[in-house]
Amino acid sequence: MVAPPDSIQVTNFFNQNTLTWAAMSGASSYNIYRNGKMLSNTANLVYKDKGLKWDKEFKYHMTSLTRDGVEGPESETFKVKVPAIYIVEGLLLDEMGTSKNVDQAKVFLYSKGGKLRDEYLVSRNGKFRFEKAIISGEYTVKAYGNGSGNGGARIHVKTSDIKDLKIKLSTEGLRPTISVERGVRQLTINWNDLPAAKSYVVYKNNRLIATITDDTTYLDPDVAPGIPTTYDVRTIDVYDLEGPKSNEVTEKSSFKHPELTPLVVSGVYTKDGSGRHINLSWLPVAGVNNYALYRDGTLLSKQAEPTYEDTDTKYATTYIYEINSIDNDNIEGVNSPKIPVNTHIEVLVPNFKLTPVINAISLDWPSLETSVNYKIFRNGSNIADTPDTSFIDNVKPGKEYCYSVAAEDNYQTVGPQADIQCGKAYYAPPGNFSGQVIRNEVSLSWTAILGASGYHLYRNNELIFETIDATEFLDEGLEFDSDYTYEICSHDQDVYEGPKVVV
Repeated sequence: MVAPPDSIQVTNFFNQNTLTWAAMSGASSYNIYRNGKMLSNTANLVYKDKGLKWDKEFKYHMTSLTRDGVEGPESETFKVKVPAIYIVEGLLLDEMGTSKNVDQAKVFLYSKGGKLRDEYLVSRNGKFRFEKAIISGEYTVKAYGNGSGNGGARIHVKTSDIKDLKIKLSTEGLRPTISVERGVRQLTINWNDLPAAKSYVVYKNNRLIATITDDTTYLDPDVAPGIPTTYDVRTIDVYDLEGPKSNEVTEKSSFKHPELTPLVVSGVYTKDGSGRHINLSWLPVAGVNNYALYRDGTLLSKQAEPTYEDTDTKYATTYIYEINSIDNDNIEGVNSPKIPVNTHIEVLVPNFKLTPVINAISLDWPSLETSVNYKIFRNGSNIADTPDTSFIDNVKPGKEYCYSVAAEDNYQTVGPQADIQCGKAYYAPPGNFSGQVIRNEVSLSWTAILGASGYHLYRNNELIFETIDATEFLDEGLEFDSDYTYEICSHDQDVYEGPKVVV
């Protein structure tokens, strides 16, 4: 025995099912069964089962036969359904909206793709009916009246008959209405859908340039910019007759728009627009003298120069730019693609604290999120840069210095300087401060500090001795059996005291 075909395919087309399969080694012919009954024997590899009942499912299986007529086992069963058929009927209406005067009209039914499925001759009262193998799908009805005009409709047959279709006829039923859309060196012609039309012909400056089927648009791909061009469209009916001329539209294709290059200003101070101002530039387009620049859909400028600086901007904001070329009649062309540009996050002012220390001024501040560097200013000059949030400036005591701090982001944009703060470094306290008790006296001594203008000596927080250059002091007449705390500090010429040391 020979195995049954193992590559059977069953397809449907209207009320015909087609079986195909691959040859089996050792088989001389094949038996085909439908709904369990033998249908045919064939040596071919295809079989068409025609004239089947509509809206019914059929089951098929096959066997292979040897040269001796020995039949092998059955294949698997394949199911396929013949679709249901429907009726489409309706009325043709004249321009007054009535059907009684519509006669001697012809109505055609086309399936999707333009294949004629049926036709009907209207003899009276505008009635028509299609019932010839109409399965579910999309169709076009085209109607041509004898003196009543033309018309049509697009319909979709789903799962039921269409019995109330009304098609209005008009003497203008085959006259398209067109519009023309501008493009760069091209123009697109669009028109309304007219179901009664078989096709459309497109004219350019009264010269036929294209025939269009199953579409209502045409792209004229190579149109010299700035030159007026006139278009019209006409229909072709099922009798291959050209219909009336559409409205004429005269338009010019656009010059190519420039390639816009945006750049957010950076590397300078925010007071100069760094991080916020946007420089826009482009290369000139041949044959174009002026350009129109837009931001967020609003015209910014019409100009000849290929650069523009947009200064009316905010930080941390997205702006959308477009540009087009203007022809010699001052007509703008097609805009470039939208280009989004994001300005930078604003660089804020550091809130710094100034602290005098010995022989130096200490600055510190909280970290700012977008900052990667901080600039230190002393007496108006930038003396240092640091990524840290603190800075020690070693300076000579006794002289006032004024400071400010500014933050810098990773675009090297420097923000505003903080409010100026001034201060003086401290002189160090005298060295080797010590005391010796002798009965009810305390002998104190210390070493001088270079540059200091003098010293203040305190006992229990009370100033008891001021000197310019002395380095010792005897505190007499003290009470016995008492504790005393002594502190000493240096001061500058303005009697600005430094830190104290204790004994």
